[in-house]
Amino acid sequence: MLSRTLAMFAVGFFVSTSAFAGPVIPLTNTLPRCVDCFAGPISIGFDINFFGNDYSQLYVNNNGNISFNQGLSNWTFDDPWPSYGLSYGANTVISPFFGDVDTTSAGSPVAYGSLIYDGRQAFAVNWVDVPRHSDSHTIGTSSSRNSFQVILVERSDVGTGDFDIVFNFDYIQWQNSNIYGGSFFGYGANGNYYGYTTNNNQLLTLNGSQLPYNSINSDVAGRYVFEVRGGVVTNPLPLLTAVPEPETWVMLLAGLGLVSGMARRRTKR
Repeated sequence: MLSRTLAMFAVGFFVSTSAFAGPVIPLTNTLPRCVDCFAGPISIGFDINFFGNDYSQLYVNNNGNISFNQGLSNWTFDDPWPSYGLSYGANTVISPFFGDVDTTSAGSPVAYGSLIYDGRQAFAVNWVDVPRHSDSHTIGTSSSRNSFQVILVERSDVGTGDFDIVFNFDYIQWQNSNIYGGSFFGYGANGNYYGYTTNNNQLLTLNGSQLPYNSINSDVAGRYVFEVRGGVVTNPLPLLTAVPEPETWVMLLAGLGLVSGMARRRTKR
């Protein structure tokens, strides 16, 4: 399991539970305020092996994901499977929350950059207090917001190209676009995708609002750690198929034998 050093990002995320506090680490690079935009290719700062392919660059996509073969402007993971949402079948995607993010007039712009995580090189992307499309334009009214993060951590100490994927969730207040479609939590490559959706009409589904209260491979609520060794995720999520599965979060956690995080409510900004 990944050991952790306490470090607070300028955007307010804690990167973990040691007895001492680390410095504030700002992520100064940002996407423009936008809907459906992306930036890249951007240097990761180290080489990774993911599903047998070597990558040194990635794309930061506004809609809650990073990709490796090309940028993604897609704004939902939805029907028809899998031609929309996570389309571009050969693309490789890592997604803490693939949803219809719109920062044109509200929330914080998506931020990204390199950092040191527990003494190792890392690359992070932050989606902080981001609204969904259409909510972004209701200035002066209450609007649902999400705050989450992905960190890629270099682990060449284990093997060449090895790395960890860390998802951190502060709060999830919206799951679906106001217009259409659900969101996706997981990763994929070569047309095969692993994870869950928040669309109750298809695939493996979960209640995305529970992401901040559970965990995988971590004792920190809202943290999900996936170890990638030799290009393979050693603690994989289920492979998505077109067959509907049980929809409750509790059943999914029990089936995977996941470790539940602390049942404490996170402070909302």
